[in-house]
Amino acid sequence: MTSHKHAWTKGPWIAASAYSSVVGIPIVAQTGKRIANTSMPGFPDDYGNDETNLANARLISAAPEMYEALKKAEELYQVGIIAAPNGLFDEVQELRRAALTKAEGGAG
Repeated sequence: MTSHKHAWTKGPWIAASAYSSVVGIPIVAQTGKRIANTSMPGFPDDYGNDETNLANARLISAAPEMYEALKKAEELYQVGIIAAPNGLFDEVQELRRAALTKAEGGAG
């Protein structure tokens, strides 16, 4: 497997559960570093509604977990699913479930 250098902020990232009157819905790293913001309430519909903006924030915040799940899936394909090392498939399943749960608004 090829190793890649990552320039992005290390996860996990967290989406706020409510709007900030200044930045919309912030997505931050555990260190407090702001990663992104979704639109603030009161913007025209072109910027999305509150439900859409919250869903976008959750999806963005799940990016580090989704990346890790994809990297683990890549490992499975490289070794062959049947020949997967003990526990690797379970680890991929756990990462996949955690990312989807977080993106859908559950604890993650």
